Amino acid sequence: MSQQAPSEANVSELRSAVSKIRVSNLRWSDNWLLIIGSALLPLGIGLILLGWYGAAQTTLDWEQTPYLISGGLLGLGLLGIGTAMYFSYWMTRLVRNTEASARRDGEHQERVESLLAAIAAQGTPGRSAGRADEPVTTPGGTMLHRIDCVAMRGQEVVRPRSKSGLELCGICRPVLATPRKAAAKS
Repeated sequence: MSQQAPSEANVSELRSAVSKIRVSNLRWSDNWLLIIGSALLPLGIGLILLGWYGAAQTTLDWEQTPYLISGGLLGLGLLGIGTAMYFSYWMTRLVRNTEASARRDGEHQERVESLLAAIAAQGTPGRSAGRADEPVTTPGGTMLHRIDCVAMRGQEVVRPRSKSGLELCGICRPVLATPRKAAAKS
């Protein structure tokens, strides 16, 4: 049997049918999980204590059994259900907080990326075009730096006409190009 590609009419019919589907929100509210869990925990502990108190009043096994069943086992069941509901409340809150944090982190990341893209599109202000390995300095500077040196961030950059009398930066350690004539003789 060969399969045919769905026609445009079939796809639009499917889309309209899917748009009519209503999904009810059957999710329990965080507050209801907290309220019910908080009510069942002390109720379970109270039933266990009542069962213990009733069983402690007699020494006959057949009189202690109803207290064990109604107080102890029912109390343990309510205690377990209350604990599970309170744990569900805690996990639901944790998931929602994590989703909100991830959403905020994504928004911040998009904002940083757009700002970086805008900065890259504008170019770096205060930097003159030229070779990246050519040493630079500030207008009244006494040291030579590489253009990507941390000491030059936010500074106006100029390419010095003469490199004599200027110290080399100890952070970026710029490399001074050897003159072409001297390199050709050796």
